[in-house]
Amino acid sequence: MSGSARMRKFSTLGPAVLVLLTAVVVLIAGPATIRELTFAQTSARVFQASERLNHDNVLEQVNQAYRDIATLMEPSVVHISARRPMPELRGFRTASTSTGSGWVYDEDGHIVTNYHVIEGADAIEVQLYTGDIRPAEIIGSDPLTDIAVLKIPSGRLHAASRADVRDPVVRGDMVFAFGSPFDFRFSMSSGVVSGKGRSVGVIRNQFGMRTGYENFIQVDAAINPGNSGGPLTNHRGEVIGMNTAIATAPRSTNEEGQFSGVGLAIPLDMIEPVVNQLITTGVVEKGFLGINVADRTMLVGEAYVTRGYRGRGIVITRIDSNRTELMERFEHGDVLVSVDGASVSSFEQAIELAHEAAGQLSDDDQDAITLTVWRFDVEADAGRHRQISLPVDLISDLSTVRTVRLDEPISRMLEQMGFYNQGVLVSRADRNGPAFGAGVRVGDVVTHVNETPVMQLTQLQSVITSLMPDDIATLDVWRYDGERQLGDTMQIDVPLARLDQVRMTGQIDPQRNRNAIESLGIARMRTFTESYAEEVNLRFHPGVLVEELVPGSPLSRQIRRGAVIVSVMETPISDVDEFLEILSSVNLHGTRNGVRIAVINPDGSHATARLRIQ
Repeated sequence: MSGSARMRKFSTLGPAVLVLLTAVVVLIAGPATIRELTFAQTSARVFQASERLNHDNVLEQVNQAYRDIATLMEPSVVHISARRPMPELRGFRTASTSTGSGWVYDEDGHIVTNYHVIEGADAIEVQLYTGDIRPAEIIGSDPLTDIAVLKIPSGRLHAASRADVRDPVVRGDMVFAFGSPFDFRFSMSSGVVSGKGRSVGVIRNQFGMRTGYENFIQVDAAINPGNSGGPLTNHRGEVIGMNTAIATAPRSTNEEGQFSGVGLAIPLDMIEPVVNQLITTGVVEKGFLGINVADRTMLVGEAYVTRGYRGRGIVITRIDSNRTELMERFEHGDVLVSVDGASVSSFEQAIELAHEAAGQLSDDDQDAITLTVWRFDVEADAGRHRQISLPVDLISDLSTVRTVRLDEPISRMLEQMGFYNQGVLVSRADRNGPAFGAGVRVGDVVTHVNETPVMQLTQLQSVITSLMPDDIATLDVWRYDGERQLGDTMQIDVPLARLDQVRMTGQIDPQRNRNAIESLGIARMRTFTESYAEEVNLRFHPGVLVEELVPGSPLSRQIRRGAVIVSVMETPISDVDEFLEILSSVNLHGTRNGVRIAVINPDGSHATARLRIQ
């Protein structure tokens, strides 16, 4: 073989031999080399990460911000111990102690906490972050919002910084909860706002009835027993709410649960009006619209019950404007009750009954069938049944009418009218109420109040009751025009009236009702004393003197001005405190015949009467 031939053969086989040798080397030394290379790469990444974390690290800034918020809030958070007397046991008087949290509202010594933290307490102590323990007195409370104000000796107090209520709290905002969970005092947890406008029925009266106004901020920051009353802050350490409850298992929602990812806080825009009034006057006045509203999820029939209709039927939501003869006979909102006396529960049934009734007409009969509708007169604030004669040749036009059943959700009715947004339906408007006087009407949909979106009735209630009487509530309203088959939006300014809490809740508030219980017919009252009896020249009897009666009230027809209430439910009383104590133990909405009282009239005659909410 010539040299050139050998060279060509090597050129052909050489690369293959090199690849083979490389493969052998890799098989022998490769695993160790790869491990070294991987380790080197990992070390490089760790070094780079460490360098980044130690230089211009955003997490360090966040961490420092957390520390700053803790430092800022620590002096403003307090631990509360409340002692409650217990019934005597074998002649021994006992007491129980519960704990909660609170926060310094101002440098004068006012402390804000939850009402349920101090409810029924006869002695309260407040511990500051320094360990200093100071006695506290109750300035006032509002069970309907679960807010209470205490007063401790002032001096060396750091008031919490409060956010501007005009700055909205938004879902996703970072929040921090402070308090004493499980008695671990001055603790801090963090999370985000998960939702707003929550209502879970946690605020109830002593009879277990839902009477409170709830518009909670939902957070995922850990809130546990003992956190109640503590502040909830934003990322600047400004108070935006107060921890109040934990949503627990479906069977119960109360402050005694354990955290399961859903914490609830009262928003600051509800807290400030209540606290400021309690500090100033000791009682809380709330605004009142004078309307009933229904959520979109409620049934159509429930809205009609508040208007006074109870029965079967279907609601007419839309009439084709081209069917003028139908437009002349029916109105948007009519309840079609029966066809020729046969009750109606669905649209299909109504059409079927109409054709059957037409088929039964004789030659001597008028060529029309009779439909009964129930119609609500918005201006008269009352409804009544009407008979409508429908010619047979118009029966086929009924198929163009749109209706909903009474057992369908209100959202279905609104969608048929062309409304797909959030809001609450006005189901009733008191003719003597401020909203009706300002122009609000039954069938309106309230979407905003003072620029705050309204998604459910509890939100509307909470916003309105956080305002004071005579404040202006600006309502954004959507109103359907049945003739034009279009909805219009408008703003209505409503000067608020004063909420009568007895009429709303059925429960007496001893703080508020010391001088009058107008909803029961008592316009002015006082403890009747011997000295005052001499002053007004009346014979003295221990009890409560009724100085003025509400004109036209049921009570004014039973007793006379100047009568003295001497007993309530067969229990003798000697002063206003005893009178109110007995009444506050009664659910006035649950007494069909009212509360029985015994009185002595100015002429000395004895009489009995019934106290009822008028």
